[in-house]
Amino acid sequence: MVEKHGNKWRYDFLKDGTRYRAGGFRSKAEAIEAEARARAGAKSINTDLLKLMNSRLEDIQIRRTKLHFWENNKLFKELMQRWGNLPKITTDDVEKYLNEIAKKSKPMANKYLRLVSIRKPPFSSKPPVYCQGGRSAVR
Repeated sequence: MVEKHGNKWRYDFLKDGTRYRAGGFRSKAEAIEAEARARAGAKSINTDLLKLMNSRLEDIQIRRTKLHFWENNKLFKELMQRWGNLPKITTDDVEKYLNEIAKKSKPMANKYLRLVSIRKPPFSSKPPVYCQGGRSAVR
């Protein structure tokens, strides 16, 4: 949106939840041109990644300690800066990131890998199969 503010012109718009605005343009045409450049240069956020991270953080906040939540929140902010504008995140992207971290600290790379891993529940959803002796066997 382009509007007059005092004796100058400015633009103001939202894209993917981020506000972009600037002012001080002498003419309306100049403000419209600047807005078009800003819209073209504004990065698009990967909303699927954002939804996944927010869902994961909500789950962690309920089920885990404050420290675990804080560590994940810090990591997710870093990952959003790195991958937030990618349309799709590949295994190569993750491996490249973990290798960069491993160059600094191998234990830190392993910790980050544990933080972002989605684990299967400890128990199978299938009922146990009983064998002789009354012990359960997992299929």
